[in-house]
Amino acid sequence: MDIRIADPFGHELLCSGGENIYCPEVENVLMAHPEMAERIVIGIPVPRWVQTVNAVVVRAPGSMVSEADIIAF
Repeated sequence: MDIRIADPFGHELLCSGGENIYCPEVENVLMAHPEMAERIVIGIPVPRWVQTVNAVVVRAPGSMVSEADIIAF
């Protein structure tokens, strides 16, 4: 199942520290991890950077991959 969430204008871009970040590119990197089942990338508003990039992930069944493993990937 692939769920895509965009802003009301259909954008899938985040702006963080003056850089545009295309959510599907980050999601594709996450899904390349062999122990990843699902993912979604969202922007969380913060005053300093406009938005921060955050990922919500679901490990594959039986996976014991840690948050640190995913970040290091």
